Amino acid sequence: LVYCPELSEPICANLKQLVERRIWNLPKLWTGFVRCCQVAMPHSLPVLLTLPAEKLADAMVKQPELKDELICYAATHLNSIPPDVVQVLGLADE
Repeated sequence: LVYCPELSEPICANLKQLVERRIWNLPKLWTGFVRCCQVAMPHSLPVLLTLPAEKLADAMVKQPELKDELICYAATHLNSIPPDVVQVLGLADE
């Protein structure tokens, strides 16, 4: 994505499909998915926020640099994010 930023949108569309297919059930692919989301930031942030709360927490453990970006993005989109995801991000009290 560094050399071809125009691929961000199609890659994020593929990431979204992987979420719909529950990529987290395949451990090796899940690790690659999380890494790809980290490389595709900020375009992948909406995709990450569609993950179940416990999987989002796992993704933030695997790639800690995701957390700050996710919090900033989520803070501006609170109405469209499930409450359990808001809680995982630590934004529930705001």
